[in-house]
Amino acid sequence: MAPTLYRTLLVDFDGTLTPSLTLWLEAFQYALAQLGRTVPDATIIQRFYYRPYDETAAEFDLGSGAEFERHVKDGLTKTLATAELFPGALEMLSAARELKMAVALVTSSPRPQVMSGLRNMGIEDAFDAIVTGDEVRHFKPHPEPVFKALHLLDRAPDECLFVGDYTTDVLAGHAAGVHTALHLPDEHQSFYDFEMLRATRPTFIFTRYDELIDYMRRANARESSLIGA
Repeated sequence: MAPTLYRTLLVDFDGTLTPSLTLWLEAFQYALAQLGRTVPDATIIQRFYYRPYDETAAEFDLGSGAEFERHVKDGLTKTLATAELFPGALEMLSAARELKMAVALVTSSPRPQVMSGLRNMGIEDAFDAIVTGDEVRHFKPHPEPVFKALHLLDRAPDECLFVGDYTTDVLAGHAAGVHTALHLPDEHQSFYDFEMLRATRPTFIFTRYDELIDYMRRANARESSLIGA
């Protein structure tokens, strides 16, 4: 995919804007406690994340997937209310505005819990559109959430950069034909296999948000100069 002028920025929520993987761990532990169960943190990290609730409930004998999901969402209501932004994330959103980019949040998390987190961080009005997991039929890595955001923004895929922290984000971006930026902060090393993430071949990989801001500015300045040549 050739470099392009980025007119659109899509951003994942969990693990991308906010270091919330530990908050999900707390929510899973809360749900397990409601069901009278105990599962080690390491097992939760390996077997609970990015799976359908029905599958997890069946594997760990947690009753119905719907009941397990309800308890997890209750836990998330408590934990995501304490979410904070990654250092530099707010500056990244501001830089996107300076570059005249439309900005949307694209997440598989449920809207009520996400909005609670955004309000707590003071950025509930920072997006032109928000697409959450309870508003689509297919979660990432299916491209539906990306396509829905582009439709709401009335923007084309080839001028879009999608920022995420996991394979589901990069693969959804590939399937939708957008550019991708993979966030690999140091605190994610206990949750993810970084080599597996790099193998998804994102357009850009960054650890700190100042790196992403510089990349967006350089890409747009380069393409603007070519357009004016």
